[in-house]
Amino acid sequence: MVKAYLRYEQEAVFGLVVSPSCGSICFDQSGRSILTGALERLLVWDVRKGTLLQQLSPQPAGAGYSQGGAGAASAAGSVHDAVPAVADVTAICPSPADATQVAAGYTDGTVRVWNMVDGTCRTSLAGHRSGVAVVRYNAAGALLASGGRDADIVVWDVAGEVGLVRLRGHRDQVTDLTFLEGSLVQHQSLLISCSKDAQIKVWDLALHHCIQTIAEPRGELWTLAVHPSLPRLVAAGTEPEVLVFQIRAERGRVVGVGQGAERALSVRFDGPGKVLACQSAGKAIELFRVRTPGEAIRQAKRRRRRQVEKGKGKGGTGEGGVEEEAEGGGEGVGEGGEGGERRDGGAEVTVEGADEFASMFTIRLKHRVRAIAFAPKAAGAGGAGGRGGGKGGAEPSLALALHNNSVEIHTIHADSSTRAASLQSAGHRSDVRSLALSSDGSLLLSVSKGSAKVWNPVTGACLSSFDSGYGLCCLFAPGDRYAISGTQSGDLEVFSVASAERTALIQAAHDKAVWAMAPLADNTGFATASADGCVKFWEYQMQLLGTDSDKDALAAGRGEKHLTVVNTRTLKMSDDVLSLAFSPDGRYIALSLLDSTIKVFFVDSLRFFLSLYGHKLPAICLDISSDSQLAVSGSADKSVKIWGLDFGDCHRSLFAHQDSVMCVKFVPRTHYFFSCGKDRRVRYWDADKFQLLLTLEGHHAEVWSLAISPLGDFLVSGSHDRSIRRWQRTDEPFFLEA
Repeated sequence: MVKAYLRYEQEAVFGLVVSPSCGSICFDQSGRSILTGALERLLVWDVRKGTLLQQLSPQPAGAGYSQGGAGAASAAGSVHDAVPAVADVTAICPSPADATQVAAGYTDGTVRVWNMVDGTCRTSLAGHRSGVAVVRYNAAGALLASGGRDADIVVWDVAGEVGLVRLRGHRDQVTDLTFLEGSLVQHQSLLISCSKDAQIKVWDLALHHCIQTIAEPRGELWTLAVHPSLPRLVAAGTEPEVLVFQIRAERGRVVGVGQGAERALSVRFDGPGKVLACQSAGKAIELFRVRTPGEAIRQAKRRRRRQVEKGKGKGGTGEGGVEEEAEGGGEGVGEGGEGGERRDGGAEVTVEGADEFASMFTIRLKHRVRAIAFAPKAAGAGGAGGRGGGKGGAEPSLALALHNNSVEIHTIHADSSTRAASLQSAGHRSDVRSLALSSDGSLLLSVSKGSAKVWNPVTGACLSSFDSGYGLCCLFAPGDRYAISGTQSGDLEVFSVASAERTALIQAAHDKAVWAMAPLADNTGFATASADGCVKFWEYQMQLLGTDSDKDALAAGRGEKHLTVVNTRTLKMSDDVLSLAFSPDGRYIALSLLDSTIKVFFVDSLRFFLSLYGHKLPAICLDISSDSQLAVSGSADKSVKIWGLDFGDCHRSLFAHQDSVMCVKFVPRTHYFFSCGKDRRVRYWDADKFQLLLTLEGHHAEVWSLAISPLGDFLVSGSHDRSIRRWQRTDEPFFLEA
C-alpha cells in the first residue's frame, strides 16, 4: 500500500537586514524608505520606524523543495544536487520616473522590475550568462542598463520589456555604469562603464558603438560617478586614490582616499553635488566637499603660488615644481563645463582634480562597509559646491550597509557626522547557532555571537533582544517566561522574556564550551553537555536576586522573584560531550562523545545502559522519538543512523548530506524526522521505511539548527547566512515512487 505524506513548503524568511552578497543599497524617491538586498529577497524598510514595509521575493512554482523516492536514501547527495538554489540580489536601482518601481539584478543573470507598493514583479529580463553586477536607469526612467560578470552590458526598454542592444568590449566583469545625457553632452545619449579590465568606456547608444576607451594601467576599476551639474567624472579601483576626469578631453589629478592603505569600492555624489563620499574596502568612509569653479581657481592659484615660492627658496625658476597634466587620449566624452587651464591676469592657471575637492572628515565604523547611498531629500540643499551641512541648505543623509547585517543612516555636518537611525534589531550580527520554540510554538528563541532574540515565528517580528555571550545552545524554561542560553565560554545565561533583560549569569558553569542542552522529561530542570567532558544536571529555582534590603522586602511579602538554576548532579565522561537527548518517558539520557560513540545511561541512577557505535566520525546531534523507541544521530561523516533503544541495534545507516550533519529532530508523535547539514539543505525522512521524503532548498550557507513546533505543523531552521526560515506543513499530499 502506498503511503501518503504531507508536504512542507517555505512560508517565511526573517532575521536578515542586508546580506553581503548585495553590492548596493538605495533610498526611494521620498527618502523615507530604504531598499536592501537580503539573499533572494529585496526588502523595503521604513527609515524612521525601522520596520519592514515590503518583501519582494520571486517564488516560482515548485521552488523550495524536491521530492524523494525509492533509492533516494542511498544516493541522497547525488539525486538532488541538480536542484538550483534561489538566486541572490546583487544590485538595486530605483526608477527616477516612477516612485513605485525598482529594478534588481540577481546572481542567475536576470533583472527583475518590481512594484514596491504591492510587491509584484512587473517583468523579468534575462540577458546575462552569469550574475548581474550593476543596474542603472536613465534620467527619464525609460531605459535600464545592466552590467554583468560576463563582461556584457545590456540596455533594456523598460516599457517594452525587451532588450535594445548588447554592448561588448570589456574583457572582464562590468563593475559600474552611469548614463550621460542632456546639455552637458549636447543632448546625446551616452553610457559610461568601468570594468575589472582597468578600462573606462564611453558608449553612444544611438550608434551602439564605443566612442572612447580610457585605459587605467594601475589596476582594476570598481566604481564611477558623474557630478550632477559639473562636467566631472570620478572613478576608483584597486589603487588607493580617486581619479577625476573632465568630461571633455583631459583627466585631472588624483585625489587621495583616507590613509592610502585600502582601495575604494564606491564613490557617490549627494543630490546637489556638494559632497563626494568614498567608500573604502575596510571600515572607513571619507567625505570630500566639492568646491565651486571659483573656489577651485583660487585654490589652484594658492597651490601655484606655493610651488613658485618653494622653487625660489631652492634657487630654482619655480617652473620645475609643477607636474604636467596627464593626457586623456582620443576624443573627449563631451563638450562643456569649466576646468582645465584658465587665464587669470595673463597667466595660465591649471585647475587640477585636487583643487576641486576638499577633504571634510572620515567616518570610521566598527564593521566593514558593503555599500553606500545618499538620500535624495538632500537635493534641495543649494547649488553645487555649497558646504554640506552649512547654513545654505539641508544636511545630506548617507546610508551605510554593513557586513554585520545592519544598516546605519548618518547625517553629514560640516566637520562631523551623527548616526540618525539604524536598522539592526531585525537580525543577528553573525550566524544563527541555535533555535528553540516555546511550549505552544508561539515564541522562537535564537542565539548568536553577542545576542539572543525572541521572535514571533509566524510574522517574523523581533519581540525582544538581549546582549549575551557567544550562544551555542538554548531553550525555554517551563512557562515560557524565561529563556536560557549556553555559551562558548562555558557560562549559562537566564533571560526574562517579558522585561528583555538578563536576570541570572552562572559563570564557569562548565570549564569549556557548552555544546548542547536538553530539558528533563518532568520539566523540573535541564542538562548541559560540554567540551570539558561533563554532563551537568540543573534544577530551576526562583530567587530574589538583589541586595539585603530586597531580601527584607521579600520576607515582608514584597519584592519580585527571578528564575535561576542550581547544579544538582554531574556525570563525568572520558571525552568531550557534543550532544545529548532525553527520552520522553524520562528513563534514558543519550550522550554523543568525541570518540564517535553514543552512550546511553539511566536518568535516575546515571548507570550505563547501552553503547551505540558505528559512526566513523563524531556524532554532532541526537534526538529520540516521542514513543522512546527510536534514536537518530547525525555525524560529521555525512550519515544519519537510526537506532533502536531497546537493544541498541542500528536499524539503518543513511547517507544523508554532502557535508557534516549538524542537527536532527523528530516530528512529535511520529517516526518522521528532519536533518540539516553544512550542504545548505534540510531533509525530511521516514525512519520506519528508511526513505528520503523531501529536500528543502532555500538556505545559502550551512544550516546549524532546527526547531519543530509541538504539533509538527511547522519547522524553523537557522543558518550561517543569518536567515531564519519557517517551513509550513501544507494540506497537499504526495506519494513516493515505488
